[in-house]
Amino acid sequence: MKKQNIAVIAAAVALAASVTTSQASLNFYGLGNMVFNTSPSDSFTLSPVSGSSSTPQFGFIGADSSLVGWVSGGPFTVNMGTLVSSDAGAIQTASVTSGGTLNIWDGTQDLTGTVNWIQIQTDTAVGQGGVADSLAINLSNISYSGSNGDLLALKNSKGGNINMTFQFSGSDPSLTTLFTSPGGTTASYSGSISAVPEPSTVVAGFLLLLPFGVSTLRILRKNTAA
Repeated sequence: MKKQNIAVIAAAVALAASVTTSQASLNFYGLGNMVFNTSPSDSFTLSPVSGSSSTPQFGFIGADSSLVGWVSGGPFTVNMGTLVSSDAGAIQTASVTSGGTLNIWDGTQDLTGTVNWIQIQTDTAVGQGGVADSLAINLSNISYSGSNGDLLALKNSKGGNINMTFQFSGSDPSLTTLFTSPGGTTASYSGSISAVPEPSTVVAGFLLLLPFGVSTLRILRKNTAA
């Protein structure tokens, strides 16, 4: 196969892949901590508890560093009756029964969306855990009337994913003991918010591959015959 043919095919594959995977992705970091409460029992909050544009709970990095965000509706309740342990108890997972509302402020307009936290997990082997550590869509009813490109992509998607990872310093509590420390246990956190691509976008990406796939087969057959 000639080098120029390889280059054209590679470019086509890269283009199609970019179409099928293109989506908004915003990375954030906690301005405060996650707090795991003894009262209300088996619940967690983000500090400050009453987040707002003037007292945000998290900031964003990269091109979206001008944004701030928070999730109202806490404290969020963990159903310890659904606890599942694995790896000799090192990994523990339980469902989160309450959600909230995501807010992202762009300086002028506010994006909002409904959050379903789905589940919480801890891994004592690495001293960290996660919330909504799932591939399921857990961000819906997104509304936004501003002009930020990433927020518009999030609004125009078929839903989104919001996930958080929290990191302990010092002790590495399990989910079983996380809510038992007097005054609660705190942990730093960070996470990401990603838009789910439109189905039509995914189909368009695959359609781009079809003519180049046929061309590739013809070139391979020609070279094999030669």
